[in-house]
Amino acid sequence: MAKYGCQRPVIYYTNGFTTKIIDGLDYPPRTVIGFHTQKELMWMLSQRSRSDITDLTINETITDRDYQKRVIGSVCTHFNSLHRRALLVMATGTGKTRVSISIVDVLARNGWIKNVLFLADRMELVKQAKKNFEKLLPSQTCSLLMEKNVIKTPASYSPLIRQ
Repeated sequence: MAKYGCQRPVIYYTNGFTTKIIDGLDYPPRTVIGFHTQKELMWMLSQRSRSDITDLTINETITDRDYQKRVIGSVCTHFNSLHRRALLVMATGTGKTRVSISIVDVLARNGWIKNVLFLADRMELVKQAKKNFEKLLPSQTCSLLMEKNVIKTPASYSPLIRQ
């Protein structure tokens, strides 16, 4: 394919019940619930040429503790070894929000992320995290998807968020 200047396409396949995708990033095929838009497919093709996370410079104003820096380095190494997900379990007061902000900073500088969704179990924690993201990463845009976007539904249904 390289001889002719072509690249391998994104491949979808199905058995009639589930649809899987092979995106060419050396990940195993994964199940999807729909097809990507042309813009999303172009993003996926551009991700094929991305390099490893090499700039592991950690901003000292965000995280300055040694164990936090080791965690950030471990997550980046984990992603470099072709994993798509990582889970951090940290005790109360160990700086989970600051670690996540630093990881976002490192991944953004290396061109690995486009959007980030930060979730918390209480509205107060979401508001607090948004303030920290805005303060520590002023170059990134941050939005809050809460209360005013919730559609009122009967008690038997969970709240939905408008697009």
